[in-house]
Amino acid sequence: MADQNQGGKMEKEQWQKMDIPGSVSSKSASWFERAFTTLYGDLSVEERLRVAWLAATLFFIIGGYWLLRSLKDPIVATIVGVQYIPKCKMLSLVVVFVLVFVYNKLLDMFPKHQLFYIIGGVYATLFFIISLLLDHPTIGVHNTNPDPSRLLGWVSYCAIESFGSICISLFWAFVNSTINFDGAKSAFGLIIAGAQIGSILGPTLVTNAQSIGVPRLYSCG
Repeated sequence: MADQNQGGKMEKEQWQKMDIPGSVSSKSASWFERAFTTLYGDLSVEERLRVAWLAATLFFIIGGYWLLRSLKDPIVATIVGVQYIPKCKMLSLVVVFVLVFVYNKLLDMFPKHQLFYIIGGVYATLFFIISLLLDHPTIGVHNTNPDPSRLLGWVSYCAIESFGSICISLFWAFVNSTINFDGAKSAFGLIIAGAQIGSILGPTLVTNAQSIGVPRLYSCG
């Protein structure tokens, strides 16, 4: 009889749910998953990794470009002379025109992914060499006597201008060749987000030019 009364009491009592460790994080993860799917669509794990890789690539391209762009005019003013900046701009237009012509020819010779690595490697090597020369005591920025015959300033200006024109367009050509239309609707927003972050962080580094040094900043680009 006592057992029956005890059983009846247990049936009337309301059982409380136990808090299982990790349940909060799983709820947060499921909320993030729903929000991500709503904004960017239902992407598979493989597609998410590919989009993350592309976003990171554009982050470094845009971040490096805006970092170098912020250094472009000060380097010319220090090495060549501030009055020669308009002439550097005109020369860069000619250089970019020639390089775009060469770039279009290379598109017919190499697959886009191979050309992306080739041109990226060329610019990375070029900027690294320029950064070493900028640290030189006589031909670099340590020599504050501007002279139009100092070719390093001209080369640096044209290299930065052509990098912004060629590498960014090549990146999007590479992306368009690897992502279909439906994937583009989901992926492009994330890729652009990486570019926006890079465009903010790149110039932000330049504000520390006095402590980091122009040659080191240039090598980061």
